[in-house]
Amino acid sequence: MLLPTDDASGLIHAVLYAGADEKQHFKYAFTSCEVLCCEVDQIYSALLDEEELVAKLFSFLDAPRPLNLTKAGYFARVVLCLLIKRASEVLSFLEAHPAIIERLVEHIDTTSIAEVVSSVRFVVFFHAFGWLAFAW
Repeated sequence: MLLPTDDASGLIHAVLYAGADEKQHFKYAFTSCEVLCCEVDQIYSALLDEEELVAKLFSFLDAPRPLNLTKAGYFARVVLCLLIKRASEVLSFLEAHPAIIERLVEHIDTTSIAEVVSSVRFVVFFHAFGWLAFAW
């Protein structure tokens, strides 16, 4: 495995949770987001093979309103990358954890979260009716 579970957990933590120095935190958050979103299938596997890592990612939504816009953007970027590369696995996780959808909707006033909700809706529609697009 390219990315051990502990390293993936550390990257998720760096993206979503602030350290003592806010300026340094955003530098690490940006770098961690870039690593999690790079085009390496083993990184997506490391994240999605461990349900607790995906749960840790979505635990960002437990934060009170309003969400930090920068962190919400990083969160959305990681989730959207996972949706693009591994949609069926992300949808399976969301189906098994319906409270996450409720938390997404609670934060829909944050633009990045609204983008995630819209993308999830599109992916669900495409998976359900995608064959229609090719039948025309």
